[in-house]
Amino acid sequence: MFFYTYISSASHLMNKEELEAIHQTAAQKNRGIGVTGFLFYCNGSFLQFLEGEEAQVQALVQRIRLDPRHTGFLEVDSGEQAGRLFPDWTMGFQNMEEFGDRPDFAEWSLATLELSELAKHAPECHRFIQSFSELA
Repeated sequence: MFFYTYISSASHLMNKEELEAIHQTAAQKNRGIGVTGFLFYCNGSFLQFLEGEEAQVQALVQRIRLDPRHTGFLEVDSGEQAGRLFPDWTMGFQNMEEFGDRPDFAEWSLATLELSELAKHAPECHRFIQSFSELA
């Protein structure tokens, strides 16, 4: 199973309605191409984890790169993994600005306040994403 993780900056600070629209559109489109994953938003930054057949994920990544709602697209990590982390979620979503009281997030936020900082450390970033697979 192929995975791809990237980070980007929103073109503007997004409100709940905009984020929900992104989430719903992604979930619907991903369902049709067999891609699953998780999208995080925090302080104007996106961190997204995608998984599926490599050709499908790579094609999706190319479309995402062109989306004008974000800039500064940067690959964090990609490769093969044993199976899906999010088999039942065509696109999980978490606005981290509304999730500060979760114990593992509270611990993470003490060490790293921005997704851009987390993204500089691929293993730590992957561990953070994996913690959300337990919610699936």
